[in-house]
Amino acid sequence: SVLHALMDWLMKQEGVTKLFFGFPHDLVRLNMLFGDMGKTFSGRDHISSVLDLYMQRIQRVSVKAPRDEDTPLGRDQLMGEALLRQDFDEIQRLSERGAPPVREDYAEKVFTVGGHHSLNSMTQRYLGETLEKKYAASNWNFRPLAVAQVVYAATDAHILLRLESALRARNILPQRIWGSGPRDGLQPAWWKNSEG
Repeated sequence: SVLHALMDWLMKQEGVTKLFFGFPHDLVRLNMLFGDMGKTFSGRDHISSVLDLYMQRIQRVSVKAPRDEDTPLGRDQLMGEALLRQDFDEIQRLSERGAPPVREDYAEKVFTVGGHHSLNSMTQRYLGETLEKKYAASNWNFRPLAVAQVVYAATDAHILLRLESALRARNILPQRIWGSGPRDGLQPAWWKNSEG
């Protein structure tokens, strides 16, 4: 079918980011839609560049933290490392210091954010809006779709774009990106780390 050919081409495009909310569930629905035609998305397909807003994300923030040598546990750790290196001058320097004034440096902390929220709760939290969800339980298998269903689906898709933008503006980044290029037999389908 033309629709399957378009979806197949789109899902394989590395340069096009696809936003989903609950990608595994949507993938099952796509396979149900095309399964009767003998066409599905399987482990042999190279689905790429899919961001699932349902998945956990990470937020990197800068915080002030005391230097290791200015805290008792940090000094003990530094002394142990110096002892292993047999750096007796460093051991003496660290042990002669009394309670030093606490000096702080900036450090990066990584926090896990979200995961397993509803689209409505994420929209409320990050956009300050409430989604109208009364068409979520309507019959989506009956064709043609009602105009209200089409508007509902378009609104959900548009909200994903706005949510992704709002999350990135707060430095809340995807922990994982679904997708794969060529992979070995042990790597699950539709998967790659955001670094690679």
